[in-house]
Amino acid sequence: MDPETPTDRRAGARPASDPLAGFPHAEPGGELAFRDPLTGLLNRRALNLLFAERWRPLLAAHGEITLLLFDLDLFKQINDAYGHLAGDQVLRRVAELMRETFRAEDLLVRFGGDEFVAVLPGAGAEAAPPLVTRLREALAAESLPEPLRARARQLPLGSSVGIASAPADGLGGEEVLAIADRRLYAEKRQRRRPRRRRAWLLAALLATVGAAAWVTAQREVRPLAIPVAPAPVATLEPARAAEIAALQAQVARLTEELAAARLAHPANQEPSAREGELERTIAALQEELERLSEPPAPAPVPPPSPPVRATPAAAPPPAPAPVPVVRPAPAPRAEAPRVTAPVLLSVPRPEYPPLARRLRRSANVELLVEIDADGRVTAVRQEGPPVGLGFDERARQAALRARYQPATRDGEPVPGMARLTVSFHLGEGEGP
Repeated sequence: MDPETPTDRRAGARPASDPLAGFPHAEPGGELAFRDPLTGLLNRRALNLLFAERWRPLLAAHGEITLLLFDLDLFKQINDAYGHLAGDQVLRRVAELMRETFRAEDLLVRFGGDEFVAVLPGAGAEAAPPLVTRLREALAAESLPEPLRARARQLPLGSSVGIASAPADGLGGEEVLAIADRRLYAEKRQRRRPRRRRAWLLAALLATVGAAAWVTAQREVRPLAIPVAPAPVATLEPARAAEIAALQAQVARLTEELAAARLAHPANQEPSAREGELERTIAALQEELERLSEPPAPAPVPPPSPPVRATPAAAPPPAPAPVPVVRPAPAPRAEAPRVTAPVLLSVPRPEYPPLARRLRRSANVELLVEIDADGRVTAVRQEGPPVGLGFDERARQAALRARYQPATRDGEPVPGMARLTVSFHLGEGEGP
């Protein structure tokens, strides 16, 4: 497969005023020196060129830029267990998922090894988490490609992500990339902590299960209970005490579920996604318990107000004599022009993105369209944050083929603008 073909198909022509016009991302066929030969994405040399020559104009044109830096979890294990050819197949598949997830105007870079960078012009930091979630969903739905899948266990892919934005985190591209790199490794450390506690937690749970089994054999059958330190609820309000009791019961139930999952999980395998989710949920509930258990701060006592002394009322000054005001007669107002907005006549049904259909995801894409005096759409701009999974580009293609009754001014057709919402929803029975 020609590595340039997917990228050329999604880039399209750019106007001369675009800061990325002439950049390798926009050149027909691109420049091989700026392409990664394995994945067809831009390479690190292209990212350095962007930082050195195009970053400032791109930031001035769009107002903000968000940069995502992420790498694959367990990629070394894939290379060690199944060989580097299998690793190359995984990297090519990740590049395809990135093209399907991000927008056509986003710059996608293979930074090196299993590290990737996505540059999102015009997107703020608040737009990045939904895209990260959708990319992780797509990676989690993937496993080793054929023919390795037939002789290897399913190995879902995951990623660690660092997010930084300009100008919120800095103005220069290298500065923003460095902040994203620090946040990526901070997330890695946070995600590794539950794994380090896995050995002693499993030992403690096994000891608890053994003790419970011995008690059951000696006396009577009792359910395994994980003790939870009671919160000092005696001095709290009834509503807060009830909330603490409910949280304690939920922590106990989730801890028992985690214990069962750990016992059923082989010791030589990585923790499952369900185990990680249970650990994070238990930690969040325990933090909430600590917050609720703190006694409320005493309400501040307002200082006593100074005494108010009555003062005799002064006599009001005499009212001035009225002065006659002469107002000029209002000028006749010109009749306002009669203006009508564009009216949508037809829009083709957008093609559902294959990845979104496979994951059974729905979305609404908000667009602002420019319409000429003949009712044709000449330009499309996305109003809301990027949606990902291919929804943005499919909505844009459908909007460009829409037909409108043009706007009018005193009965004459004129160019206008309108908002268009393109909805993607799978009906009952529709599948991949």
